[in-house]
Amino acid sequence: MSSSPQPGAQNSVAVYVSALTASHWKTRWQAAQALGELENPRAVEPLILALDDDNQWVRIVAAEALGQIGDKKAAEHLISSLDDNSVWVRRASVVALGDVGDSGAVPALMERLLRAPDSQWPEELHDVIAKALGAIGEPAIQVLIGALDDSDVWVSSAAAKALGQIGDPQAITPLAGMVKQENKWVRSAAIQALAQISDARAVRAALTTDEAPRAFWKLMALKEIGESTIYQLTALLDDHDEHIRARAAEVLGQLGDKRGDAESLVATFRDELAPSHLQSWEEAQEDDELDDAELQRVLDAALQQLQDVALEQVQDAALEQVQDAAQSQTTPQDKLVSEVPDSAKPLIAALQDPVAEVRLAAAEALGKIGNASTISILNQALNDDDSRVRATAARSLGEIGLRLAR
Repeated sequence: MSSSPQPGAQNSVAVYVSALTASHWKTRWQAAQALGELENPRAVEPLILALDDDNQWVRIVAAEALGQIGDKKAAEHLISSLDDNSVWVRRASVVALGDVGDSGAVPALMERLLRAPDSQWPEELHDVIAKALGAIGEPAIQVLIGALDDSDVWVSSAAAKALGQIGDPQAITPLAGMVKQENKWVRSAAIQALAQISDARAVRAALTTDEAPRAFWKLMALKEIGESTIYQLTALLDDHDEHIRARAAEVLGQLGDKRGDAESLVATFRDELAPSHLQSWEEAQEDDELDDAELQRVLDAALQQLQDVALEQVQDAALEQVQDAAQSQTTPQDKLVSEVPDSAKPLIAALQDPVAEVRLAAAEALGKIGNASTISILNQALNDDDSRVRATAARSLGEIGLRLAR
């Protein structure tokens, strides 16, 4: 039975380097892992030797450790490990090459990216290679742009993702040409890449497709959208194209929507808001004869009842806010706008857009963001000239009421 080495404070690197030659693979594996965590350049040469270890798990951790240290001396040896007989070593070597960031690795990585998928380089490794190329950055831009026209959708999609990760404006025009392609995976990758590039032209190009809200939401969930993109979306609420204005409002609402699914909402409010409204749903769940569609209809009815109760409470609160404002030195509108967060103010302005589709998208977005300070603003939208906007404002008020009750 082996145990990990116990170094002293002054000679930890030397002790772990020595342990890389231990007889038991687990000791060697633990030593390589520890050297990666120490990130000491003195460990680079011993870890390079460990890339030829008899045990694949030692080779995997040695590659990971070299990536953590980030010394470019390791790049050539990591490139050689791309031909290792273990797919897991190859994968670790790809990731490590991205971490090292040596431009010399670009040709080798592109050669693997352009290969037809096989047992040695399965399809799922395309995204791993793309991330490594994205991490290397500028030296990979031109070859990645060239790969956008590849007939293999895995290759073109992976190249698009890498270009989005790099975020260079050089990729805007070729990526914009991809958002109209027939294949949905290619379109999605191009839209997400454009959304990551901090340039108004890129964000606008992403918004030209119906799939934009979903793509932006996915990136937000992955924490791959920065403040610059949010700023560009906000600026596009003033775009000359009404469809871009409407989609920008829709996306801003999507990014602010932190709700869970319908069933989790029901569970949250079961004991807090209106238990009687949920009785039919609970009974339906216990009835084995009801199919999924019937269960969903019962759930929708229960949610609507909850929303009606919440809307009544919200409108009462909105009336109190307006009455309080009337007694102050400011007008109700001035007071209410001054209280809302900066992120919601452009959407409030969009409620005055001359195009109904833009006002509708803004009203829906404010409901998804769910800030209580927008209650009276939405209450005023109940008098909009367009019935769809009025209905959306009422629904958004109900959504905010559900959150307030929660």
